[in-house]
Amino acid sequence: MRPILAVLALALAAFGQTMPKRIPPDEATKHLIKQFPAFYPSSAQTGRIQGIVVLEISIDESGRASVRRLVSGHPMLAPAAIDSVNQWKYQPFEVDGKPTTVVTFVTVSFGGTSRQETDAAAHIELMLVDNFWTAEESAQAALAKGDHSAAEHELNRAQEVLTSFSNGRVYQAERWQWMISMGRLAMARQKYDEAEQYYKKA
Repeated sequence: MRPILAVLALALAAFGQTMPKRIPPDEATKHLIKQFPAFYPSSAQTGRIQGIVVLEISIDESGRASVRRLVSGHPMLAPAAIDSVNQWKYQPFEVDGKPTTVVTFVTVSFGGTSRQETDAAAHIELMLVDNFWTAEESAQAALAKGDHSAAEHELNRAQEVLTSFSNGRVYQAERWQWMISMGRLAMARQKYDEAEQYYKKA
């Protein structure tokens, strides 16, 4: 095996093992205790900029939310959404009876003609992102067990979700993760040239 591929594969495997438990957005919402309202920036209002900001967050053992990354959303709206969500409070999540840190996705809406339409659009986007990561993590679990067929199936499912992101947004983290996972699968099958191509694209 090429030395660079071996080093990259080990680094990526270690990165994947540090990921906290992922909670579906609908489940996380049931634990939400305090939702601090987002301040609608005056510059965004003047420019009639509205829309949905999607954030990936972690919820620590005490239930405090902190934003891990911006998934999508207008740059003029994102800072206000992040400031708001960093003040949210949840009932702590437990694994085996002990409080634990979890990861999930949330949306913050700005403007919009109808609250119902905005909520529906936000829910669809949340489900798409969550479906991608659910498939991605299932693929990682299958790879860890050496089940290459199951990993390929889950990565194909993740790719289908990626192609359904037809709103013009890039979703760079998701696309990067999918290519890295495809590279890991190719490595596991000893298809080193194919793995190298995925890693280069990533």
